[in-house]
Amino acid sequence: MKRRDAAQRGGQQKPAIALFCSHPANRGGTGSAAAALANRLVQDYNVYMLASHGLGEQQFFSLDPRVIVKVFSAHPARLRTMIPQLYGPVKRYLREQGIDVVLAVGNTQAYNLLPVAATLRSTRFVYCDHGSLEVQWDQSENRLLNRLSVRFFDAIVTLTQRNRQNYLDRLHANPAKVQVIHNWIDTELIARPVVYDLQAKRLLWAGRLDSEKGVDLLLDIAEELLPAFPAWEWHVFGAGELEDMFREQVRLRGLEGQLILKGYTQNLAEHYARYAVVTLTSYREGLPLVLLEGKAFGLPLISFDVVTGPREIIRDGTDGFLIDCYDVVAYARRLAQLMDSAELRARMSAASQETLGLFEQETIYGQWKSLIEQITA
Repeated sequence: MKRRDAAQRGGQQKPAIALFCSHPANRGGTGSAAAALANRLVQDYNVYMLASHGLGEQQFFSLDPRVIVKVFSAHPARLRTMIPQLYGPVKRYLREQGIDVVLAVGNTQAYNLLPVAATLRSTRFVYCDHGSLEVQWDQSENRLLNRLSVRFFDAIVTLTQRNRQNYLDRLHANPAKVQVIHNWIDTELIARPVVYDLQAKRLLWAGRLDSEKGVDLLLDIAEELLPAFPAWEWHVFGAGELEDMFREQVRLRGLEGQLILKGYTQNLAEHYARYAVVTLTSYREGLPLVLLEGKAFGLPLISFDVVTGPREIIRDGTDGFLIDCYDVVAYARRLAQLMDSAELRARMSAASQETLGLFEQETIYGQWKSLIEQITA
């Protein structure tokens, strides 16, 4: 049944919203945020999850059965191939299904949709920029995408105020066209009572095991820190291209038994309560979900003060620490302070709850609804 037929049951037609992502088995924070948004949108709209590639792949994050999934290609390809390959099928599908708004999640998918956005004016297009324009400014390909997105997309959504300001300052974008909408913290996480375990002697790190997430920095900090705290363990949740290198470096640095790779988990939320501190070592971020979830569980947070993301979550010295990029010694020193002092951890845990309201689902979902109404008016 096509969308308009389904929507007209009961005599009322709902707008149709499509999220355009990379593939159904996207394990990262972007995939998690997109799935959460789709599941909330489907309560008010007809919702589609469109994937550029990954035919036959299992969906990694659970989707409401009312969300319609469409995958356009079996395998990924280089942009120069993927863009023309997707143009006709995507444009035709959007027309046939009567899609009102498409959310392009991430820069690769924004590139894939640019020709469609420039030529299909019956649909409104939103670029959801989960990166950092400032960090990527020296990359000509990304700079071109940002310039074209300002021209051809109907709206741009950034995760942080700083990234929005960069669009205004560097690209002279219309302020009304660029909005900040944070990722939200799962309602169930906020609703549950926080019981911080002062006896826990475990640190948590979670993310892709790749160069962007600062795996090299994680190893250097652990080597600087852990020998002085033999009773503590640092658990690493994730998988990726640097997994073998990580295991080897742990062995070479003599950190076995303390720096422990736990592998990928689909539900990290069930683990937070066992930990004392959430750690982040990334070279760049959007709005890190692991810090938001750690805040919901009342855990002190520590991160390098990278260009976007952590500063909008962590209040330095109040509910965590922000460290000058990429000062491994300073990071280890601050983390040692937390490990040494149960009193400091307890104070930061209590303070972490004070700003949760900024990241509540209904607050942020209301911003999405306002944006959709604005661009479809």
